[in-house]
Amino acid sequence: MTGVQTCALPIYYLLKRTIDQFDRLYAESATRAKFVALAIHPYISGQPHRIKYLEAIYDYVNKHEGVLHWNGEQILDWYRGVAKI
Repeated sequence: MTGVQTCALPIYYLLKRTIDQFDRLYAESATRAKFVALAIHPYISGQPHRIKYLEAIYDYVNKHEGVLHWNGEQILDWYRGVAKI
């Protein structure tokens, strides 16, 4: 086969994978800051048959104390403050 080969996973796999990743990093965050990066494309993730899984991710992580939703600029500002650069 030539060209780019893709593996199409069911959309609910994104929910499971993200929750599994979040649970691990949240537990590890007791000793130091951790980040879960969620790269999404509005055309793909925003489709009516997919959006409920994205909403479920946000519903799940928002139930945990100390969770913040930051963009790249906010993360950089935080890092500069912690690293004192």
